[in-house]
Amino acid sequence: MDRRTVLGSLAALFATASFPFAETFRHAGGYGAATRIGRIYLSKVPNEADADLLRELIGVVPFARESGDWKAHFDHLKREDFSKADTIIVDGWLLARCEARFCALLTFA
Repeated sequence: MDRRTVLGSLAALFATASFPFAETFRHAGGYGAATRIGRIYLSKVPNEADADLLRELIGVVPFARESGDWKAHFDHLKREDFSKADTIIVDGWLLARCEARFCALLTFA
């Protein structure tokens, strides 16, 4: 599966789902690839191997309370990460840090 497909599935998930979202993502076609990316990310950044920490870093908890537009939130995070060059290469893919963290969060689902 290519980066565009996996990340497109993430975006589609954010456009339609509310938490808990892992079950929805399993049916979106990119769950296996995303969790593989998440495991690789956590091997590179083991200090983030905590679901609560990842939720906080992605902004899940405050955003869930506001119950807003997940896709817009995720798009904003990606733009912000890329504008600050807060990126990481995972399995040959250049990802915004939030993309990698979201994939890592799925490994705890």
